[in-house]
Amino acid sequence: MNPNQNQYNVTVLGAGSWGIALSLVLEKNGHSVTLWEFRPEAANQLRQTRDAKEFLPGIMIPAAIRVENDFEAVCQTKDVIVVAVPSHVVRSVGERLDKVSFENPPVLVNVAKGVENDTLLRMSEVLKQTVHWANDDNIVTFSGPSH
Repeated sequence: MNPNQNQYNVTVLGAGSWGIALSLVLEKNGHSVTLWEFRPEAANQLRQTRDAKEFLPGIMIPAAIRVENDFEAVCQTKDVIVVAVPSHVVRSVGERLDKVSFENPPVLVNVAKGVENDTLLRMSEVLKQTVHWANDDNIVTFSGPSH
């Protein structure tokens, strides 16, 4: 990632209310954004209607935000990957990320809240444990009050 560039190529993993809200902010700030939705039918609905009515009624997703369901495709060649999935699936998402080939590993931004039930690990620790290239130099956590 080039810190001098003004635009980043970002994927937000998770099309719930938090992932959609972050996608909107990132796109409004000039970044190229892809939003990954786990459920193919929900991805198709979001892509066609641009209506986030399931999680954010009245909020429309701009056409500039790509909505996709292909996990590997949305992760490759990204500068930043925002992990905005529920805490109980962070481990499985991390395991999927570990299988993606990257020429230059992206920065991982963890926005999942809480700790893992079985291990009591923080979400950033789960990602460090499951993604072989994730370390203190390329993973950050964004937290605070809920939106």
